[in-house]
Amino acid sequence: MTDRKRIDRVLVVGEIALTLVTMAVAVGFLRLFTSGAFLGDLTVVVIAAHLSAAVMRRRGWAVWWSVPLQLGLGVLVASWVYLGDTLWFGLPTATTWAEASDALAIAFEPFKKLIAPVPLTLGFELTMAIVVWVLAAFGDAAAFRGRAPFQAIVPHAGVVFATSIFARGTGSIGAASLFAAAVVFHISCQRALTASERRWVQDERERGPIWSMWIGAAVAATVGLLATVAGPQIPGAESSALVDLRAIGRGPGPVEVGNPLVGVSNLLGPQSDQVVFTVSSPAPHYWRLTSLEEFDGADDQWKTNRSYQEADSNELLEQTRPPGVSFEEETAEFRLADLGGVWLPTAFEPVAVDADIEVRHDPDSSSLIAGGRRSLPDADYRVTAQIPDVDAESFFDDAGTRTAQIDSVYLDLPDVGPSVPNLSEQIVASADARTMYEQAQALQGYFRGFTYRDDVDYSDEPEPIEAFLSAREGFCQQFASVFALMARSLGIPSRVAVGFTYGDLEPVPADEDGSATTIEGPDSDGPGSDGSASDEAEMQYVVRGRNAHAWPEVFIPGTGWLAFEPTPSRGNPDAAPYTGVAMDQQEGGAGETTATTTTTALGAPGTTLPTSGELRTDEDLPRGASAADSDTTSAADRVPAVAGILIALAVAGVIARCTVALVRRRRRRGRRDTPAHRVRAAWVETCDWLEMLSVRPSVAETPTEFAVRAEKRCRVTGLAELAQLETMRIYSSAEVDPADADTAEQVAASLRTVVADRVDRRRRVLNAIGWASRN
Repeated sequence: MTDRKRIDRVLVVGEIALTLVTMAVAVGFLRLFTSGAFLGDLTVVVIAAHLSAAVMRRRGWAVWWSVPLQLGLGVLVASWVYLGDTLWFGLPTATTWAEASDALAIAFEPFKKLIAPVPLTLGFELTMAIVVWVLAAFGDAAAFRGRAPFQAIVPHAGVVFATSIFARGTGSIGAASLFAAAVVFHISCQRALTASERRWVQDERERGPIWSMWIGAAVAATVGLLATVAGPQIPGAESSALVDLRAIGRGPGPVEVGNPLVGVSNLLGPQSDQVVFTVSSPAPHYWRLTSLEEFDGADDQWKTNRSYQEADSNELLEQTRPPGVSFEEETAEFRLADLGGVWLPTAFEPVAVDADIEVRHDPDSSSLIAGGRRSLPDADYRVTAQIPDVDAESFFDDAGTRTAQIDSVYLDLPDVGPSVPNLSEQIVASADARTMYEQAQALQGYFRGFTYRDDVDYSDEPEPIEAFLSAREGFCQQFASVFALMARSLGIPSRVAVGFTYGDLEPVPADEDGSATTIEGPDSDGPGSDGSASDEAEMQYVVRGRNAHAWPEVFIPGTGWLAFEPTPSRGNPDAAPYTGVAMDQQEGGAGETTATTTTTALGAPGTTLPTSGELRTDEDLPRGASAADSDTTSAADRVPAVAGILIALAVAGVIARCTVALVRRRRRRGRRDTPAHRVRAAWVETCDWLEMLSVRPSVAETPTEFAVRAEKRCRVTGLAELAQLETMRIYSSAEVDPADADTAEQVAASLRTVVADRVDRRRRVLNAIGWASRN
C-alpha cells in the first residue's frame, strides 16, 4: 500500500471518529425531551454536516469560503429534513422562513417555565440541527485543517456541559460515558493520522497506524464501560454539586427534603398533636400533598419522580381530568404552621392558586410545592379546587379500556410474589366484579374487613406484603400500598396519595384577624370532628400531625383519578358518594380502638422520616421533583444568549489553537545561542515559509532531497546550500562554524523575502498561528 493510500485510510477513520463525537452530543439531547423521535432526523443532519465538510476539505477549498458555504448548506439540509413541505423545487421560500421562525418562537416562548424533560417541538429540533451542524463545521476545520484535535471538541464539550445543567442529572452516567468514549477514540485516530505521516520501519509502515487506531478503539470502549459501571460507585458520585450553577444569583441554595415514601414495612412513627396547618373551607376534604407512582420492590417503598413548573397566581393550572366530568368548585384558605417539607396541602384537584410565595405545579400528580425553599414558611395561600361530583351510577363498562389515556408507569408491577395477583383474582371473582370501578370496590371491601393497628412492624419479615395479608392487620401505609399493587395486578392504573385527613373543625381563635371564611357544613347543632358546623360561626379545620394519612387512587377511563379508602375507620368525604364509605377519621372501626393514623413518610412533626432517599426540589433536582427557573428572562433574550455561548466556545477554541501553534512553532525553532542551533532554526523557519506555498518535507526525505524538490517546484535558489548545512549539522561530528550559521540565516532571509512576495497577508497570518490549510 502506498503512503498516500495508507494516510487516506487512516483519515477516513479519523473523520468517522469525529462524527461519532458529534453523534454523542446528539444522543445526549435525549435527556432533555420526553420523546426520542428526533434522533433519526438529527442523525441525518450530523452525517450530512461531516460529509460536506470532508468533501470541501478534500477538494482543497479554502477554509475562509468553504466554512460559510457549509453553513449555508446546513440551512438547506435543515429545510429538506424538517420543512420539506414548504420548499419550492428544493429551495427555501418565505413560507419556510416564516414556519421556522414561528416554530422557534413557540419552542422558546415558555422557555423560562420548561424543565427537562420537555415535550419535543419543531423549534427544538431545528435548534438541535443548527447546533450539531455548527459543531461539525468547526470540529472538522480545527481537527483536519488546523491539526488541533483537542481544540476541535471544545465546543462539543461545552454543549454536553450545558445539556447536563438543563437535564439535571437525568441519564448523566450514560451520556458522560458515551461522550468520553467517543472523545478517546477521536484523539486516538488523530494520533494515528499523525503517525501515518511519519517514517516507519518497512514492515510496520502499514500496521503501525492501524494498530494505533485499534488500541484507541479498545481504550475508548474500556473508558465507556468503566465510566458506566464504576462511575456511580465513586465516593461522592451521587452527592450534590460543590457549586450549583442553577442557584447562582437566585437566593437560597438547594432545597432538600425527606422523600415522601410510603413503605409496606415501615413502622408507624410517634403521633403528634402539634398543629401543622389550618384550613378555612366550605366542606371537609382529604388534604392532599402529592402522589407516588413508582414502587421499588427492593425496599418496599413508593417513590415519585416529577417535574414542577412555575404556577402563576390566579391562572388556570393544567388539568388531567377528562372533559365532561361534573365537579363542584371550592376555594379554601390555608395557613401553614409547622408542616415541614415543601409540598403545599390542597384539596383534589387544584385548578388555581393565589399565594405570596413562589408556587410550582405538577399536573401529573396534581400537587403543588413552594419553590426556592428548603422548608415551608408560616405562610397563607388560597387554592381553588374542582371536587369530582360522581357516584356509583356515573361509571360505565370500562373492561375494554384499561390502558387508555394513562402512562404505563401507573401499571408497572415489580416482582411482589404470587400472593398479590392470585388473591386479587379471587377477590374480584367472588364479587363478580368486571369493570375497573367494581374491582376497585371489591378490593376496598376486602381490606375494610381487616384490623387497624398502629403498632405492627413487618420490617423484619422476609416478605412484608405476605405477612400483612396473612396477619390482616396494619395501618394506612400497608392498606394503601397493597391496595395499589393489587389494582395494578388487575390492570387498573393506580398510585398512592399522601397527605392528611380533614382534621378537627374548631372555632377560629379570638386573637386571629378574622380572615377565615364562614363554614357552612352539614346541618348540626354545633362544631364537631365529623366536619359539621353551625351556620354562622367562623370555623376552621385544624390539622395535626396525627392526621397524616396515605390512601390509594385509581384511574377510571372517562372519569380520571379517584380516591378509594381501604383503611378501616377512615373515610374520604369526597369519595363517599361512589365508595359507600362514610367520612370518618375517628377511633374504632373494624378493629381495635386506636388513635388516628399517621405515616412515616410525610415529614410531619412527630413522625419518623425514612432514610431510604431524598427528593430535591428547585435548584438541585437530579431525579426528583424539579422546578422551573424563577427568573424573568424573556425568550428573545435567551436565544441570543445561547448563540453567544456557542460563539464564545468557538472563539475559545480558536484562541487555544493559536496559542498552542505559536508555542509549538517556538519550540520547533528552538534556541539560537550556538551556531548549530542557529542553522537548525534557519532550516525550520524556511520549511515553515515554504509550507505556505504548499510544499512541505516528507517524513521519508532527507534535507537535500527536499531541497531539490522544493527548488524545482517553487523556482527558488539557495535552498540546496541551506540543506547541506543542515545535513552537516545533523551528521557531522565537527562543531558548526559561526560563518556557516551566518550563511544559513542569510539564505533563510532571502527565501523568506521570495515567499513573502508570492503569498498574501491573510495566508501569512494563518500560517503564523498554525491555521494554514493542509489540503
